[in-house]
Amino acid sequence: MQDTEWQDESLPNTIPSGATVEADREEAQAPHQADPVDEDALADAPKGPVDPAVAKAEKESMELGASVKGEGQIVPAEPDTDE
Repeated sequence: MQDTEWQDESLPNTIPSGATVEADREEAQAPHQADPVDEDALADAPKGPVDPAVAKAEKESMELGASVKGEGQIVPAEPDTDE
């Protein structure tokens, strides 16, 4: 039976092959770094001032993402009373 074949009608074969385990180990030991900046995309970005509503929405999104508690669980920030 190949790794990609199903052992029964409901569950896939989830036992990793030796090659998969080795590839995972190599990836775990590889240096982790940010992706390089796409200079072409930056050159195509609009120039000039940012709409204040867009800046506010971006800030709220960043703050909301920073408050993630666990995998995929987002806890909304307290309502902004400065308005």
